[in-house]
Amino acid sequence: MDEPLETERLASPAPRGIEILEHVTAAQVLAVQEINCKIESGDTLASLASALASTGRTAMAVTDEHGKLMGLATQNDIIRAYFDGAPPHKHLGAWLETGKARAPAWLLRRLRVRLSTSLATVAEQMVSNALSGNCACHHVVVEEEDGRLCGVISSHDLVAFSCRPIVQEGFPRIGATPHLMVNDAMKHRDCVFTCRPNDTISDALYMLLATRQNSILVMDKKGIQGIFTPRVALKAFAEGINNSTTLADWFGKLSKQSPDQAVKSGSRLVDAASLMIEQNVDHLLVLEDETTEVIGVLSSLDFALCGKPQAALLHSVPLWKGPTVGQVLSHRSDLSDVCPAGTTLGKAAELLFKSGGTSALIALSTTGTSLLTENDMVRTYLDTFPWSCTFDDWLSSRECDSFRVPEQLRVPTSMQLTDAALLMARTRSTGHDAACHHLVVEDPAGGLQGVFSALDVARTLHSLCSQFDLATIGADKLVVDSVMKPIETVPSCNLEDSIASALRKFELFGQNAVLVIGADGRQLITPRCAIQAMAKGMSQHCSIAAWLRCRHSHDGPREITRGSRLLDAAAVMALHSLHHLLVVEVPVRQFRCCRRARPKPVGVLSALDVVRGLVSISFSSPFMTMGWLRSSWGPGPFRLQSPQTPPAPLLKRPASCEEEELESTALLRNRHRAG
Repeated sequence: MDEPLETERLASPAPRGIEILEHVTAAQVLAVQEINCKIESGDTLASLASALASTGRTAMAVTDEHGKLMGLATQNDIIRAYFDGAPPHKHLGAWLETGKARAPAWLLRRLRVRLSTSLATVAEQMVSNALSGNCACHHVVVEEEDGRLCGVISSHDLVAFSCRPIVQEGFPRIGATPHLMVNDAMKHRDCVFTCRPNDTISDALYMLLATRQNSILVMDKKGIQGIFTPRVALKAFAEGINNSTTLADWFGKLSKQSPDQAVKSGSRLVDAASLMIEQNVDHLLVLEDETTEVIGVLSSLDFALCGKPQAALLHSVPLWKGPTVGQVLSHRSDLSDVCPAGTTLGKAAELLFKSGGTSALIALSTTGTSLLTENDMVRTYLDTFPWSCTFDDWLSSRECDSFRVPEQLRVPTSMQLTDAALLMARTRSTGHDAACHHLVVEDPAGGLQGVFSALDVARTLHSLCSQFDLATIGADKLVVDSVMKPIETVPSCNLEDSIASALRKFELFGQNAVLVIGADGRQLITPRCAIQAMAKGMSQHCSIAAWLRCRHSHDGPREITRGSRLLDAAAVMALHSLHHLLVVEVPVRQFRCCRRARPKPVGVLSALDVVRGLVSISFSSPFMTMGWLRSSWGPGPFRLQSPQTPPAPLLKRPASCEEEELESTALLRNRHRAG
């Protein structure tokens, strides 16, 4: 008699699911868990993937040898490691220190709850973490009052607990609220992202990471092949599948073992929850009641909320814009202080020559500072200004309205990389009909921090070691051929021409590189040549041939092939402080006996071209939602599709040295037994 009264009290008026969760604590959820949720920091990513795949868990607490909590390792960590190509044998302790982990030690404060915390509070904390950014939002770490680790609760655990007919204390299942249907909690198709079957696993991983979603529909105009989730990615990683495998091939292999992940929109939410637990999945496709058309996706986190998603997602997601210019300059060891007033042109040339820089800040004899660039040094060299001439005197001879750094070239330390690149490409220096190569960086108090140049953009691209960071600013897809200047547009000179005649072509053609036509036709004259010639005291009437014989040589290549990635070109520029590279094409030998022909120059790539290439990318990802596609395609393709062809053999991820050694040992042991 008491139990129906308690049920009636909770169901009338019918509370929403999150109100029911207010009567249940984290301790009650942990009491029914039968699986260990801990893993040691000395274990590997492969061990984590296997443990998660075998237990059905979505996260595990990482502890050191003394049992101290170091962080939380989730299935999303496997996604990031899989995308970045991290070795499976990487230790979890080392992974937590890379800065890529979803929940390292310093982030745990946002995930901690006590045993007495209600599940309603747990659900609200998950949502808060989901809306605040890149965090392990589907999980909380449960601790004793003294801080000792008790366990981990996931959104899947909330669903599983709510499906229990009657918990020990007599709380009813969420089915006591019959008004809650699947369409009350699902993500509508306008918030569901899609990818194509011929996309790779890597493409899908990137989409999950960039959109901060845990489900993507794999579809084309023939229909929906499946839903890509962290569990699908986890299985692929655990089996060693190469992330270049197409989704069609991977889903073809999974077709015979994939659980039924579809539910009708008019179904009771409790029935959907039971299906999730029965199939051990966190996502269900939602079908329209009268048809088989997919109209949304229901996740375990949506179920915990029992309401509409709190943040509408656009199909165009803003991506990371790179580090700030202040962060970039803080890693420069060659930054020089502002040159004092009265600095001579000779001293400035010597400074640029030794530092390898392209500009310097020089204090004016009145007030303020001015910017001296390598193009200014070209003018002083051509106009035969004496070395002893001061910078102030040279500025006075130019009859400029203002000697100070233009306001449009001053940027705060907080400006991000892609914004700085965009400003460089659009801003024209005062008195120059060319894009700006330099920005003066100031701190909030107005103090000068240094000069950010086009070469710094190349240096930054080279320093981004994470594949995901490169992908999120769009730099991973560009090739040299798409941004270089074709050789037909590059001015040229002959070996017998003078240095002065070659340098004058900079202003005439609005470029900073001249191709030398000679025996090999593979030399470039740049503003750096004027600085070197001025520092060495060479006459501007010296021939190009004589200058090339005594020119300061750089270690490393000055060439790049046209099919190379822009990132590879940026690496060459950054490592050797080169602002220009000659782009070449390597001819293909028609016969094996023929000698390989010399590479043919096909263009020139400058640091500013790298900037323009970066700017040419749209800095929001064009991920398409199912709702957006439906408006273009109509309702036809949005039905589940069965695979028509047998799956192709899948590529395995290259084994590590340790894995190869273990496999070799096992093979020899089996041969010995067979013998």
